[in-house]
Amino acid sequence: MMTLTTDQLLTTRDGKEPALLEIAGADGRFVPARAMLEGPMLHLTGAGVEHPLHARYAWTDYGKVNLAGESGMPLEPFAF
Repeated sequence: MMTLTTDQLLTTRDGKEPALLEIAGADGRFVPARAMLEGPMLHLTGAGVEHPLHARYAWTDYGKVNLAGESGMPLEPFAF
């Protein structure tokens, strides 16, 4: 599991599970990530990724983002 922490509470704008998240291990192969929101934290897991080292959000399909901060503004795409 990988946990990302932001400076504000996170929510989804459509009430559904967070979408467009991916994680990768040392091999750099990204797989879709399952996400759980907990206040300002985003917990990510992905099939076959035991030790995640990289994450990205909205790397494609920008029109379908559903993660937002407490202001209601969409979360910016990111990768690290």
